[in-house]
Amino acid sequence: MPKSVGDIAALFTYPLIAFACPALGWLVFHHSDGNLFLASMSATTLMLALVILFEQTLPFRAEWRAKSSEQSFKNTRLNVLYMTTSFIFQEFIVKVVLTALFIALFGLLLDRSTLGVDFWPHHWHWFPQLVVIFLLTDFFNYWTHRCLHEWHQGWALHKIHHSLEELNWSAAAKMHMLEHFLNSGPRLIVLIPLGVSHEVFLLYMLYNSAVGFIVHSNARYNTKWFNYILYTQDHHRFHHSQDIREANSNYSGPTVIWDLIFGTLYLPHTRGPDKLGLYSHENIPRWQREHSIWKSYWLQFLSPFKYWLGIDKGTSHRDNSTGTA
Repeated sequence: MPKSVGDIAALFTYPLIAFACPALGWLVFHHSDGNLFLASMSATTLMLALVILFEQTLPFRAEWRAKSSEQSFKNTRLNVLYMTTSFIFQEFIVKVVLTALFIALFGLLLDRSTLGVDFWPHHWHWFPQLVVIFLLTDFFNYWTHRCLHEWHQGWALHKIHHSLEELNWSAAAKMHMLEHFLNSGPRLIVLIPLGVSHEVFLLYMLYNSAVGFIVHSNARYNTKWFNYILYTQDHHRFHHSQDIREANSNYSGPTVIWDLIFGTLYLPHTRGPDKLGLYSHENIPRWQREHSIWKSYWLQFLSPFKYWLGIDKGTSHRDNSTGTA
């Protein structure tokens, strides 16, 4: 039972962001003649505003706040730089290139009038359509994410995201530009060939965005019952643990079904991991301490290429048996 006003408020933080914000996007979509960009931006802006508000009023850990220390503030500014470049890259390069590629590859499938069949159950209610989309895309996302952890070439790229030393409103965007292709690709592989409607596609993308903000934020969410079905911050905080035995788990999202099936779900009854990020001797944490945010950004951007070319091997994988990187 809730013991304080904060506990009661925490019951509503997750539903407000995860469900109310996509609902707003849906309303804007229907009242703006199907303007996907306007609907998406309206809902996403509200998500970000609510996350920042909840972090200030209901923080999960005081030491994760953006201004809790000089280094935390510097890390947040670096995350904002990632957020800005990621938005530009995602909107004007990733979506354009992948959409054009998949339309070309699956042109025959998309031309349903030629085949006389429709690959997507448009006559269904939107909710079961979303369930099918979540299960299909989450399967691809699960294995993409797991490979980024367990394949050393993938970890060279994904470790940038796992260099986060605290989680807050700016953390979700911190990833290498190339990883945006890996994150968007599985979704488009499923959604474009099947001809999912714009309305259902919007709800799916907005819920994914909401989950991205929630699981990387420093706010309190009471998701006790949601944890059995949906992917929440309780799963993802352990995924960012510095303890590799905790971090190499919880690959799914936005559901936990594939982690359950493949035995990688990890959710102990504790308040969260002791420490986040990579070990302090590794390159990325050292760069973040010693260099400006711009120099750190470019060093991080180049690091996977240097690893793949054999110029700088660094730490390339994680060993579950020892809990070391």
